[in-house]
Amino acid sequence: MSKNDTEDLSYEAAYGQLQEIVSHLEDDEPTLDDLVKDYERGMKLLKTCHKRLNEAALRIEKVREDEELSLEPFDENSPTGDSKQL
Repeated sequence: MSKNDTEDLSYEAAYGQLQEIVSHLEDDEPTLDDLVKDYERGMKLLKTCHKRLNEAALRIEKVREDEELSLEPFDENSPTGDSKQL
């Protein structure tokens, strides 16, 4: 699997492939060469998972910031009960 193949995966797909590698390592007796290949592939998949999680966190933070900007505090002293202008 090339680097580009792992970069294009969704979080779920990359995580699923990581789980397959772990199962393979636990259930089989891989050769040293297979261990190294699985490690290399696993690190690429892990990087993709981290990237997808960071992207999601940034999207959530942006939504939170946008919501904070649109919320205005309520002014109890206003005769009409309107909110204060920021």
